[in-house]
Amino acid sequence: MAPIYSSTAQCIILEDIDEDTGHTLVHYLCTGEYEEHCKRCNGPEQYRRSVLAYVAASNLSLGELESLASEQMEQYERVVDIFQILAVAPEIWPMVLADEDDVDADHLVDKVTAALECDLDLYDRDGFVHFGQSLEFDNFLL
Repeated sequence: MAPIYSSTAQCIILEDIDEDTGHTLVHYLCTGEYEEHCKRCNGPEQYRRSVLAYVAASNLSLGELESLASEQMEQYERVVDIFQILAVAPEIWPMVLADEDDVDADHLVDKVTAALECDLDLYDRDGFVHFGQSLEFDNFLL
């Protein structure tokens, strides 16, 4: 992840972070509170936004924001299915820092394992067959 502050421009640079995640990050830095830009989004979109905020906070070593985003992820995981969770994974995978003890990877392994324990035919469904967006993530999933 690129540095987030430029002393020459005297501004915060968030080139690796999308606008919505940037909103959450700046709001947290100003208030110490978690806020998402879109209050009327559905469960899958809110889940996606909370995952992106979590990954950004983790990569920037903002432990409190990471905890707040994790709480949001857990809340929205109750209303999304495994395919909606996996739809976010290829988007965040390139942003996840390579680490053997990576919490993001462990979280996905736990979710996929739990889903497979409930439904052994899960790998035969379209959600697993049509990935191909991120070779690294596809290899991880297999």
